[in-house]
Amino acid sequence: MLMTFYDFVITFIEDDTPLGNLAHNVSSDKNFPKNETCHSTLRKYFHSHYLDHEMLESANRALSLYRVNYN
Repeated sequence: MLMTFYDFVITFIEDDTPLGNLAHNVSSDKNFPKNETCHSTLRKYFHSHYLDHEMLESANRALSLYRVNYN
């Protein structure tokens, strides 16, 4: 079974980094698509629900890491 992006990003939740901040935001987002694995669907979700520039940069970085390593 493919690792979902949610499962991937949550691994950073203990990190005091921008990816850790992203993990905290994703984990508290009640509408986040937790079972999603599609890069373009996730990217669209972030760009329509997350307005903070730094958070979007972190999301893009995390999506790139996810795509290279798990998708």
